[in-house]
Amino acid sequence: MELKELEKMKVDQLREEAAKLEGVEGVNAMKKQQLIDLLCEKLDIQRPEAQSEEKTEDKPPAKDVESEDKSAAKAEAEGEVEAKTEDKPPTKEAQPEPKVAEKKPSPFKGPLKALQAKRKQALADRDYQTLTDVRMRIKKYKRKMKKESAAAASSS
Repeated sequence: MELKELEKMKVDQLREEAAKLEGVEGVNAMKKQQLIDLLCEKLDIQRPEAQSEEKTEDKPPAKDVESEDKSAAKAEAEGEVEAKTEDKPPTKEAQPEPKVAEKKPSPFKGPLKALQAKRKQALADRDYQTLTDVRMRIKKYKRKMKKESAAAASSS
């Protein structure tokens, strides 16, 4: 087997080849380049040194998320974050809430809750006839509630 053959192989095929070798663990977690490096090492395949170093150096280093969180926490502790927040406009908590007209409680809510409890019980009992009946009644109640809210909205 040659280096060109390894590079043309898919990752699954490389994993199968690496799994056949003795003393190799963690093959499923390896990436293609790691598998190629491992197979080259185990099968004594010669490869140019510059090529293996180029492939690993092309990728930019990954950012360390934990260090960013720690630096943000440290800055907050030192009071640096407080200076940044002073320029922001007031939050919703500081603004007065707009007055909303009180809604009348719907006469359908109570019976709807009772029907939902019946549906839950019928489901637990596996009583499908009652379940079907209750679901249809819930559907009707919801339609009535929707009509009522639409009529109230149009009248105001």
